[in-house]
Amino acid sequence: MNRAAGLDPFEIGDVWAKVGNLRPAIKAPEMAHRAEAIAAMRRLMNADAAKRDTTEPGWLGRVAAFEEAGRCLARFAASGQLRRGLRAVLAHHAIFAFNRAAIPVAEQAAAAWLGWQVAFGDDEPAAAYPGGFRMPPGCFPPRFRRGEPP
Repeated sequence: MNRAAGLDPFEIGDVWAKVGNLRPAIKAPEMAHRAEAIAAMRRLMNADAAKRDTTEPGWLGRVAAFEEAGRCLARFAASGQLRRGLRAVLAHHAIFAFNRAAIPVAEQAAAAWLGWQVAFGDDEPAAAYPGGFRMPPGCFPPRFRRGEPP
């Protein structure tokens, strides 16, 4: 849903942060297991759900519905029809989906923590870019002086 809505990896990390803000705080995984847990979440966040090897009946229909929801929400946001920001709405949709699937709140909080870590908390890239990602020359943000308009 997040990718279908056109979010970049850092915006997706912000969605996870919003989910985490609506869930109880968790104790971070022990250091011995932290890297493994973050790597597993990174694989999950970069996976194409439609290409899953084993699925239960109705899986592809649910994947298609989440993708269409993401596209619709992006259109609503672009046309000013959302009362809240797109990422806030996506966070609430994620929580709704978790709740419908009977995922315990503590596991939702853990997923949110891991999603944030993938985007912001370690040295690995948040998303896989074939051939690597390089900032094009001249694309660095301009520097502003105090008192100057941005």
